[in-house]
Amino acid sequence: MTQAEEWAAEGLSRTSSFYFVVEPRFAGFNSHRIIGVIGLNRFDSIFYMLDTNAWGQGYATEALRAYLPALFKHLPAREYVDASTIDGNIASQRVLEKCGFIRESHDTESIRRTLEEDEEDELRKSVAELLGAGGAPAAARKNLPLKMVHFRCYKQTLG
Repeated sequence: MTQAEEWAAEGLSRTSSFYFVVEPRFAGFNSHRIIGVIGLNRFDSIFYMLDTNAWGQGYATEALRAYLPALFKHLPAREYVDASTIDGNIASQRVLEKCGFIRESHDTESIRRTLEEDEEDELRKSVAELLGAGGAPAAARKNLPLKMVHFRCYKQTLG
């Protein structure tokens, strides 16, 4: 089972979750090939993850553009939704901006308040990969910045 499939299975097992899987375009009816997931994370913010082979092909933008109206329809009292990215993840920031999100702030502390130690190390591994230092040992990863960029999308901006 891929990491995306595991994440989707975990999310779908929670009745309060609102997750979808991302399948490749033109995969055919009932292909059951998952290349990503999108939904609300445990902090009630947008989360999406794609197989690295699907990066740069417009899947994240397409999935988010489809997800947002469904989210606001499913939760009609909700007026906005938040999302955050690691500061260096320019591609994900562009996806959010193309889908109507507005950059709200930068910080380094919110991530430390919300993550367990093992989760922080996993996030640092991801940051290291983004920065081209994926093989760095855990001790070296402790020095990587975890600066976050926060975004918000308002229901009214979707039309």
